[in-house]
Amino acid sequence: MDDVDHLSGEGAIPIICATHGLTDAYDEISVNIPNRGSIPNLPDNALVEVPARISKRSIQGHSMSPLPSGVHSLVARQQEIAELAVEAAVEGNYAKALQALAIDPIIPDLLVARQYLDDILASHKGLTRFT
Repeated sequence: MDDVDHLSGEGAIPIICATHGLTDAYDEISVNIPNRGSIPNLPDNALVEVPARISKRSIQGHSMSPLPSGVHSLVARQQEIAELAVEAAVEGNYAKALQALAIDPIIPDLLVARQYLDDILASHKGLTRFT
């Protein structure tokens, strides 16, 4: 398995090899995993990007310091937006989708949020079940 590093630039390949015991455990600079305590002031189910130990059957995020309060508030807001958007998609709920867009800081106002949502739903007509 010495050639694993030369297979591609995709980081998933060495992770898959290590978690299946084909290569030695190692530390990865950045992985996207459920938090599970890596960042103490974020929920365990939040997806985070942290350094991690990759080993057979395990990807364990390194313990990080809590986020500073200003950064935490930005991350918490984005997490709420994402959760609301997922609920809207699962339920087919137009009002929740609109609310998720309306509270996103890159959307300037409710009119833009409504126009954007209507455009997205129109372009995916028949593929969604929004009511």
